[in-house]
Amino acid sequence: MKFYTNISQRGDNILVRGYENGQRFNRKIPYKPYLFIKSDKQTDYKTLDGISVDKLEFDSLSGARNFIKRYSDVSGFSYYGLTNFMYVFINDYFPGEIQYDSSLVNIVNIDIEVAADDGFPSIEEATKPVTAVTMSCKGKYLALGVGEFKTDRKDVVYIKCYDEDHLLRKFLEVWTSKQWSPDIVTGWNVEFFDIPYMVNRIRRVLGQTSANKISPWNIIGNKVIEFSGNRTEVPDPVGLTVLDYLPLYRKFSFTNQESYRLDNIANVELGEKKLDYSEFDSLLELYKKDYQKFIEYNIKDVELVDRLDNKLKFIEQVLALAYNGKVNYIDTFRSVRMWDVIIHNYLMKDNIVVPQTRAKDKERQIEGAFVKEPQVGMHKWVVSFDLNSLYPHLIMQYNISPETYVNTIDNIGVENILSGKLNDPVLRKELIDSNLTICPTGCTFDKDYQGFLPKLMSQFYDDRTVYKKKMIEAEKEYEKNPSKELEAKIAQNHNMQLAKKIQLNSAYGALGNNYFRWFDPRYAESITMSGQLSIRWMENKINEYLNKIFKTEQIDYVLACDTDSMYITLDNLVSQVYEKKTSPVTDTSTRKVVNFLDRVCREKLEPFIDSCYKELAEYVCAYEQKMFMKRENIADKAIWTAKKRYIMNVHDSEGVRYDEPKLKIMGIE
Repeated sequence: MKFYTNISQRGDNILVRGYENGQRFNRKIPYKPYLFIKSDKQTDYKTLDGISVDKLEFDSLSGARNFIKRYSDVSGFSYYGLTNFMYVFINDYFPGEIQYDSSLVNIVNIDIEVAADDGFPSIEEATKPVTAVTMSCKGKYLALGVGEFKTDRKDVVYIKCYDEDHLLRKFLEVWTSKQWSPDIVTGWNVEFFDIPYMVNRIRRVLGQTSANKISPWNIIGNKVIEFSGNRTEVPDPVGLTVLDYLPLYRKFSFTNQESYRLDNIANVELGEKKLDYSEFDSLLELYKKDYQKFIEYNIKDVELVDRLDNKLKFIEQVLALAYNGKVNYIDTFRSVRMWDVIIHNYLMKDNIVVPQTRAKDKERQIEGAFVKEPQVGMHKWVVSFDLNSLYPHLIMQYNISPETYVNTIDNIGVENILSGKLNDPVLRKELIDSNLTICPTGCTFDKDYQGFLPKLMSQFYDDRTVYKKKMIEAEKEYEKNPSKELEAKIAQNHNMQLAKKIQLNSAYGALGNNYFRWFDPRYAESITMSGQLSIRWMENKINEYLNKIFKTEQIDYVLACDTDSMYITLDNLVSQVYEKKTSPVTDTSTRKVVNFLDRVCREKLEPFIDSCYKELAEYVCAYEQKMFMKRENIADKAIWTAKKRYIMNVHDSEGVRYDEPKLKIMGIE
């Protein structure tokens, strides 16, 4: 088994850190990259348009860079291939599926304390001394300080240092040791404070040579980060991946929190808080007056981040995303980079080369998703339905891909399609005779073959379905027989299916980014407007159906719609089947109603929805029918205050029945 933990590029070398046969390696590899240019003869390689190209190999990375510089602006001359050669190297050096062992990866969680007596210390100047450092790795904790501290914890080692100079030297000694040397550094806000401050403080106190040791390659570069709306340049230790748990949580938790301070997030997720030192005016006063508690406070902060990841497994999720996409860990935050590499690697399997990136201007904002104005207030017996992976499935349904686009027909639009525009005999004949499908934008796509984007979406979706099925099975079992083993199984499968979902949904984000190699506003808007059509089509069909069933006229039973979700009140049905009693509703009768609505959704509504989406697919001449809407939640009560702001008292979620109902809260504190 061989896998990487970090790939960097310096000069003519690719710097590789990883593991092979269980042993860590650091390798500096002189790399000879390649690009492609047009050929007059038939070759093994071709462009997406079918043009033959020759492979142009270079003696060095600098040779390739010089070629790009020389020819990038030459009119009439085109070259092809990925110019970010690190990722070409990964695909070549680690062929096929990357098998990795996450237990080998050294993840070091760090938190530092600084003697700040006049506000937040300057990272750039780093004039304030470091008063404590605590690190954890694989269940072991190491604290460094300059005062007396005692502990009877077997998992904690404390090293008392003479002064700050000694503390920093001891830190570097531990940091560079085989046991502690990190592949990944994490912690709360470490990317924006702890790591850059340590680099700059060590540089100030011990010199640049010592500061370089924070990098496994003894190289400190620079990078620009954005924090609280400000762009700042900070030192960047080459070969080290900093996965700050604060942005990890913001990206992967899919929740909105009142505060993203560690104290609040730990309380929300773990029911724990940071160590309270409110008897002192400041952390500096705690340091001066109660050193024992000061170090306990430092250790506690590291423990909280460890416990968060033990529960949430976000770092495990990053690894899954990175190795699936063959990118560096940090690239999992960048949908454009990740999808650029995924598509390049996918096409190269068929010897198809990618064109060069040409940044395009967005002429206007791309039209987004449909969000219905909700029926504000409280509603009884609400069921929600979700379209599975809407945007990826729209790409599949309409075969949206750069090489399948044909032309654009004017005056189509969502409203016109809903009004029957596509039944026009002339237009319909054109679509059928040319074997085309059409989106609300008027964009038509060829159905003679499947494009590379729909193929990729299909592959990723199938993978996600497998993991999600395993997760739901484990959740059902957990409700009956809770255990730590099932808890771990749920978390593992949840993260894997979520990783696939993130990759699937981020494909649209990349397509809508004008710096993406494959960006075209026509494709991005064809996806969003087709999504509008799908949800509004079903809103109309459901209302027609329920008005007919309940013998009512023009009653809106769809309380709200949002992108891929629909919320329907079935209180009328419940009232008809379960006549109101004078006595209060009991738990038993509530369970009966939930069972009844579950059966109604499964046996009546879902088959009806399926038939309506088949009708839509035929109407738009789809490449294939890929709209799959399933019941998600059954709630006895739900409240809407505005768009995207609601509370549901959920008794059943995707077939998982709760002994006690759970609140689903969106957009409401």
